[in-house]
Amino acid sequence: METSVTPNPQKENNNSSRIWRIIGIILLIGLIGVLIYFNMTASQRHQKAMAEMQQKYQQEIARLTLANQTIDSLFKVTNHLEKYRGLVEAGYTRDSSRIVIPHKIGDVVKLKFDSSNVVITDIIVGGGQFEYYVRYRVMHSNRKEEEIAPEMVF
Repeated sequence: METSVTPNPQKENNNSSRIWRIIGIILLIGLIGVLIYFNMTASQRHQKAMAEMQQKYQQEIARLTLANQTIDSLFKVTNHLEKYRGLVEAGYTRDSSRIVIPHKIGDVVKLKFDSSNVVITDIIVGGGQFEYYVRYRVMHSNRKEEEIAPEMVF
């Protein structure tokens, strides 16, 4: 009788488990190497990011300084022109009130109370901060000037 030689299953199992252990150790060493590499480069990346942030910060400080200088120079100009503010507001009020009135300077109109022809020589706007009035300065045919309300002409 012939006896067949059968390989020992435990020996084969032992070889495969040894191969898996070696592969696991190699993978573990590789993983540790990758982690060490990322740890080493992380500090370099952090330093680079900090340098970029510092540069952006310096640029922002420079822009802020320039803006403050511009604001200061504009403040000096506006402070100098502040004395003309009332005049400018009066001119604005005068011009905005002339938009709504039907007659312009130089128009020939009739007075309602005596139907005489007069020429508007000026439009006078006056008043305070919250109210204003409009008057026409008109010239009669005898060269006499008079201020009248806009409701008194047609």
